[in-house]
Amino acid sequence: MTSLRDYAVSLAILVCIAKCMPAADSASEIYARRILPIIESSDRSSCSECHLRGVELKDFLSSDAAATFSALRGRGWIDVTAPEKSKLLEFISKQPDKGDPLLEKVRQAELAAVKQWLLAAVADPQLLAAKPTPLKDLELPLDFIRHARSDQMTARFADAVWSQLGRCVNCHSPERNAKQVKEHGAQMSWIVPSDPAATLKLLVERDLIDIAKPEDSQLRTKPLVIVEHGGGPKFVPGSETDRRWLEFLQDYSRSARADGYQVGDTLPALPQYRSWLSELQIRITDLPSAWNDRVMTVTLHRLNPDGKIDPRPAARGDSRVNPKQQVWQNALTLYALKPQSQGTSTRQWAQPLAVADSITEGEYVLQVALRSTTSEPELVGTFRLTAPWPPGYQPPKILSWHQHQP
Repeated sequence: MTSLRDYAVSLAILVCIAKCMPAADSASEIYARRILPIIESSDRSSCSECHLRGVELKDFLSSDAAATFSALRGRGWIDVTAPEKSKLLEFISKQPDKGDPLLEKVRQAELAAVKQWLLAAVADPQLLAAKPTPLKDLELPLDFIRHARSDQMTARFADAVWSQLGRCVNCHSPERNAKQVKEHGAQMSWIVPSDPAATLKLLVERDLIDIAKPEDSQLRTKPLVIVEHGGGPKFVPGSETDRRWLEFLQDYSRSARADGYQVGDTLPALPQYRSWLSELQIRITDLPSAWNDRVMTVTLHRLNPDGKIDPRPAARGDSRVNPKQQVWQNALTLYALKPQSQGTSTRQWAQPLAVADSITEGEYVLQVALRSTTSEPELVGTFRLTAPWPPGYQPPKILSWHQHQP
């Protein structure tokens, strides 16, 4: 198997050769010289930069130039009156915001080859006279192909995982971890500041995401301390953070593996809410000793003017009760309903969620629940409080369990 670099060089050489060839080459000659090498190559095409699986340029080509032309016309991907505006060329031209320079060379070579062939093909009376026919169905339905696009996957990563990386930045972001890098090496830095797409790419390259067994990914098992983690636990098994990270890891795995999503499978629904780990801290003191080391979940709901509790959560936190001080303390994750007009742009979901987007000044109810890792939370009490309050670990918002309401 040739390397991607060799493939890019070969295509570049073909571009140079083509520039020196007479312009009178027939469409079939151009196809044999410039398109067949793309079909016969075992390396990935530029399509792979935007699609995890399900789309490769060679999927839409065959060894028969006439059949390929008819099939592409049948899909509406060739504009016979303005071939340079054909959708096929538009698709090949698409690229991520920060692309791979080597794949960009591949893309330009593919684009030049296909464009030269199309210009010749639309001038061939025999090709134009053939009835457009489909070559073959896509490997997977269009909704899956869209779901597995790298920009869509990055948006879901930003929504589920990037939004919670405040738990990890002190040890794994180059903006804060000079001490950890000095002690343990450059591999400590796997967060790329302000760039969820590059962070996801780095996590995959360093095998911190296990595509074969997503639940065993170090991205999950280390913060849960299922495996040794010098930074200690960052969230608890079965918590909202754990659930959402695991769902993303499983989704990424099924999108990337050849035996993952199949025709007829149901794709996961996108969450209705944006979430973001904030610096709003709550501490609940004087908890019963029987709750020591139990997992406690607190959920903040706005109290409406009519005295009814808004069912939509404004914020939530999960952590264990500290058995030494019999207190619970954690930062809250903010929640805000996604506007229907917004899509899944990475830029939208990479930006922090402001406290005001989730919590406006007023009266709130804090619901407190206990649970085990295998059961649903059991409501044990509530507090009424005014929100928001100043962010920060010291001082947090302090509540005494003696003041709770059953």
